[in-house]
Amino acid sequence: MMILLLLLLLCWISDASPVATASIDAKLVLRDSAARGGGIGFKAIHVAAPQFRVKANPSPSSAAQKSLFPYSAHIFQQHTKNPAALRSSTTTLGRKFGEYYTSIKLGSPGQEAILIVDTGSELTWLKCLPCKVCAPSVDTIYDAARSVSYKPVTCNNSQLCSNSSQGTYAYCARGSQCQFAAFYGDGSFSYGSLSTDTLIMETVVGGKPVTVQDFAFGCAQGDLELVPTGASGILGLNAGKMALPMQLGQRFGWKFSHCFPDRSSHLNSTGVVFFGNAELPHEQVQYTSVALTNSELQRKFYHVALKGVSINSHELVLLPRGSVVILDSGSSFSSFVRPFHSQLREAFLKHRPPSLKHLEGDSFGDLGTCFKVSNDDIDELHRTLPSLSLVFEDGVTIGIPSIGVLLPVARYQNHVKMCFAFEDGGPNPVNVIGNYQQQNLWVEYDIQRSRVGFARASCVID
Repeated sequence: MMILLLLLLLCWISDASPVATASIDAKLVLRDSAARGGGIGFKAIHVAAPQFRVKANPSPSSAAQKSLFPYSAHIFQQHTKNPAALRSSTTTLGRKFGEYYTSIKLGSPGQEAILIVDTGSELTWLKCLPCKVCAPSVDTIYDAARSVSYKPVTCNNSQLCSNSSQGTYAYCARGSQCQFAAFYGDGSFSYGSLSTDTLIMETVVGGKPVTVQDFAFGCAQGDLELVPTGASGILGLNAGKMALPMQLGQRFGWKFSHCFPDRSSHLNSTGVVFFGNAELPHEQVQYTSVALTNSELQRKFYHVALKGVSINSHELVLLPRGSVVILDSGSSFSSFVRPFHSQLREAFLKHRPPSLKHLEGDSFGDLGTCFKVSNDDIDELHRTLPSLSLVFEDGVTIGIPSIGVLLPVARYQNHVKMCFAFEDGGPNPVNVIGNYQQQNLWVEYDIQRSRVGFARASCVID
């Protein structure tokens, strides 16, 4: 109900403000790509879309939840000397507001799974029967016994079973089947068996579904979410060897894109995740380099060389040199290390319009800077709100859509409460560009050429 209220509030604010003209129409991109006969596209739908209502799966009991914590500790103690190296410092499974979901089918015959679109994760995993502890989800739970193409990954499969990266660990504790455990920044985690099955991808571009034989994924028998997402699991889209783009490989040119509609479009707004060479008007796309690293803590994330954030195109707030910055569609909001976040916050406060009244000491979740604006000043706010842009070391500048600067969180009789939509990451050395700041942008990941492209877009495809 709370998320529905926030979405209605966003619609109300959007209707009261001018609508920016988009450079790229995602529907036309899909049409032209279909005419060329290349690529596949999935729908990407925000968490509050009515068709993604959470089903009443039994919530884990307190006793069942507690029984998982010793399991978590056992994995940490037995398989690493540095537990912090396993926990993802970026992705938070129990997100409060901002996931985008997509649908795949797995198995023969195919069973639908609703997964979070996550460029910050490698392993695709979903809840499987028998799920000892499962958070509520929007669809049925995958049943390996119903699939004739399901295969467990055995411990002697050195290519898959020895794979580990930040937040995910593959291991053999006992028996012959390889296990996995995935840990997230808020304390949520899942565990189960590493497996393979046939992946079926039904495309919105047109044409026959695409199948991937022996797709490696995690079959989760335990899933503890401190704040349930409603999803069956996660679609891993980073550049690790078990991520979907790498398992697809040359089939789609080592390239994929996403275009997330803003929350204000309508409650059923649908965007797209596209694999292949999209037919884009390239004069409208700006590319910057992306680094794929094999370091122990930051393996295969999409690192970008962000110089800083500009305000009104003239004041540049600089990140410390050598800062780690990644693109992560699985994180709701952008998060920056504390000194930089404080400077950005102060610069925004300095340039904010008079109608945006600072609520000192007020906050909303992890968003610590909030404001109120009277109902009569909404139009003025959207005309005078400072513009923020991401400025990269190579000179590329990407404007953050205005919808990605403030998050409306409550509507009162005479005013609206909004919060600065950037989180204080504290001492965490990893800075994250989250999906709230990627709304209304076509973002293309060109893995083979080590670059990422951005273009303003209308992302609603139906």
